[in-house]
Amino acid sequence: MRYRLLLSIFMLALMTSPLQAEPRLIAGEAPLFCYMERGKVRGVACDLLREMAQRVGHSGEIELMPFKRALHETKNTQDALMVPVARTDERARDYQWLTEILQEEFLLAALRESQADISNFDAARKLNIGVLIGGASAQIIKAQHLVHVQEVYTEELNVRKLAAGRIDAWLGSWNVMRQAQRDLGYPDDALRRGAVGIRVRIYLAGSPGLGPLEAAKWLTAFKSMQDDGVYARILERYRYQQPSQQ
Repeated sequence: MRYRLLLSIFMLALMTSPLQAEPRLIAGEAPLFCYMERGKVRGVACDLLREMAQRVGHSGEIELMPFKRALHETKNTQDALMVPVARTDERARDYQWLTEILQEEFLLAALRESQADISNFDAARKLNIGVLIGGASAQIIKAQHLVHVQEVYTEELNVRKLAAGRIDAWLGSWNVMRQAQRDLGYPDDALRRGAVGIRVRIYLAGSPGLGPLEAAKWLTAFKSMQDDGVYARILERYRYQQPSQQ
């Protein structure tokens, strides 16, 4: 009798428990790419991830967290996937780089009607430039020896300062700058592109322990999105402009 009871419990556990837990989907908070809106995780990178999840039969639940914590969680979880992650030399060995999902440029921008010379960084050294504290823009400031820099905590402040003439130019992520313009009711085509500091390749990254069969499923899902046009439609939803190929 006891043996039969134990066998019944074991068979019930097999029927009610998945053979293998699905991988965690982790997103680092980043304007335009992954953010919370009305209780739902949105953004161009997270919408791409959710669509891939649907195609592989995953629940699609995305855990949104501060970017540094997201990197840590992904690195230290057996089975996890993360967006958006830029591949750098420092991170190269800590993750599996499944596929590039987006590209972005950090560049100088100015109002279209302004006379500010943003065609190169030599000329830009004479300008008052607005920049978000930290991130890739800080690397460009150091590399290009920019001196008249005004740091702010949100890109919306740069929108207002540029419109008011308190800065001559703006240095940042091109698509994030355009989104910040739209968020405050300014037309995104009012911006003029200038010199490019860096081009960033944004990946779907996997944890070190993610199995090859699981990784292959997500790669196949991403390729199918490109083939059937859903990838392009998601980018259009956010008015995302990929850099021109060089």
